[in-house]
Amino acid sequence: MKTLLRALLLVALWCPPSWAYVLTRGASTGIFTASVSSLVVNVPAGTTNGDLMLLTCGTDSSHTITTPTGWSAVGSNSTNILWKTFSRTASSEPASYTVTFSGSVSFPSCQMASFYDNAANALSVDASGFSGPASATSAAAATCSPTQNFDAVIIQLEKGSGTDVVIPVAWTEDSQSINQAKTTNNLVGAFLQLGATQSYTNPTWLSAGSAATWETSAVCVKGATAAYAPNATLRSTTSTSGTAASVSVSVPAGVVNGDQLIMIERVNNPQTVTTPSGWVLAASSSAANAYVGYLFTRTASSEPGSYTVSFSASTAYTAQMSAFTVSSGTILVDGTPQVTFGAGGTTFTGPTLTTVKNGDLVMSPQFGGVAAAQTLQDGQTVAIDTVAESNLPNAYVYQAAAGTTSAVVGKAGSNTGGFLGFQFAIGATLPAGGTTTQIIE
Repeated sequence: MKTLLRALLLVALWCPPSWAYVLTRGASTGIFTASVSSLVVNVPAGTTNGDLMLLTCGTDSSHTITTPTGWSAVGSNSTNILWKTFSRTASSEPASYTVTFSGSVSFPSCQMASFYDNAANALSVDASGFSGPASATSAAAATCSPTQNFDAVIIQLEKGSGTDVVIPVAWTEDSQSINQAKTTNNLVGAFLQLGATQSYTNPTWLSAGSAATWETSAVCVKGATAAYAPNATLRSTTSTSGTAASVSVSVPAGVVNGDQLIMIERVNNPQTVTTPSGWVLAASSSAANAYVGYLFTRTASSEPGSYTVSFSASTAYTAQMSAFTVSSGTILVDGTPQVTFGAGGTTFTGPTLTTVKNGDLVMSPQFGGVAAAQTLQDGQTVAIDTVAESNLPNAYVYQAAAGTTSAVVGKAGSNTGGFLGFQFAIGATLPAGGTTTQIIE
């Protein structure tokens, strides 16, 4: 009887995950080897049945690349250098695959990576693109045009002689090998999880050395359409600014009980902000700087139309309140919110934090003075406009896997007083994959 109860409870209490993200399982590279007609490429460690595998190989355009058994060609670029990508769904994988060329190739290269979905959805290739070769000290990577929200973009890149490739902000490096025959050649793979915008900014991949030849491929990867919805959602945001001893900050439209509210305040030193009744001070910056920032949190419950926030004396201020909801689970502020100050100048790199939940919504407001503007990172969505909303631009991005967030870069414009950077993450108490179990004896 207990066994039957356990089975029934496991079925009843299992909740399908309300979010799904593409994650990297592992990656490997086929090292450049002089004058060979084939390359052995190891299957990435940990690859599991059902993973989507990508294999990209390069050779000179006078040779062809034979599609390995069990793989499908995704696409290629064949100007001077043949750069070709294949895909397959993992199933009882061998330790390695041998890629064969039509003849002896001077310095062929291959890289392989495997990807999975945190909700066990089947992954597939959505779109692809190829670029190169181009000889330069830096180059824009190839692009692909996703047709679905929350695609992942996988860049696979080969760069000739020069120094190391610099991975753009918000991208995660999957793998890198150094050409053993030419010690400054790089073979790099990198990964970006898109948000709900279905697009991304084509980044520049840098090399500090002399001009080198680049080839890149971009593959957009998607999972099951029905599962790709964010768990945490920005409901709405309000903002105001002025000079006074207090400010009335409107509660965002549509707030319901249980929503997570975040309120940030910026005042001029030496003034301070009194924590409003019912709110918790989660983070603040040093009072020794020109501007001081405060971040307050609250769980919505029978909310009024606004909150009055008092300062120690009359001061110039900027205030903003945002409301968040989740489609399932209990909403939470993940990690420790951050507020940092940066001296005046032309740019400012905001703070980062460490999350413990997959699929968080990470928001990064910044204050930077007159004509300041926040530089969006790949995949970010604007929540509030910088000019219309008192020079406190705010943008967010979904972080596929728990860990350290990306720092957002701000632009000072004519500001000389300094910057304030805020960052916080909203998630839910559901574990990755969304499974809830309970055993009653």
